[in-house]
Amino acid sequence: MDKISLVFWQKGTKEKADAQGFASFLDEWWQQCREWLAWPLKALSPENAPLFMVDLLADECDVQRYSGEPESLYRLRVKTAYANAKDAGTKAGLERIWARLGLGYIEISEREDAENWDIVRINVTESIISEKPELLKIIVEKYGRTCRRYEYTTVANIDLNILSASVEHFTDNMTAKLEL
Repeated sequence: MDKISLVFWQKGTKEKADAQGFASFLDEWWQQCREWLAWPLKALSPENAPLFMVDLLADECDVQRYSGEPESLYRLRVKTAYANAKDAGTKAGLERIWARLGLGYIEISEREDAENWDIVRINVTESIISEKPELLKIIVEKYGRTCRRYEYTTVANIDLNILSASVEHFTDNMTAKLEL
């Protein structure tokens, strides 16, 4: 932010010194006013607010912190609660919720079986199921479709080394005839 510079038409050093002092006083005062005005915005931002304020915002958004949840993930869930609620109940919405929370790969397939049409298969990386099973349960309960059964399948990333080599083959076919 630029400092205030006052141009005075008066001559002399005393007036210039007074003008510079007044300008620095106005700079400091305006900075303090900006901090006062910005405080409510900081207090209502789940990213910067004290944890007790995040808890109040979470209560307002119907987000509960589960046992062992990292604070950063909790703040992110509170921040995205309204957008997540808006996207709830659809396949594309669940994929967007997954992306907002930064949970990685997800693939959702519905109605694959004609007999069990209410099954929704969610294919995710194995680390999500092993590291954050409680979060997965909360996401499906809050933002999934009602009257559906969910099945989880996992994808595991493995390093695969394949050696390719040249294979040559030569055949020679000979026949022998015996005459008596």
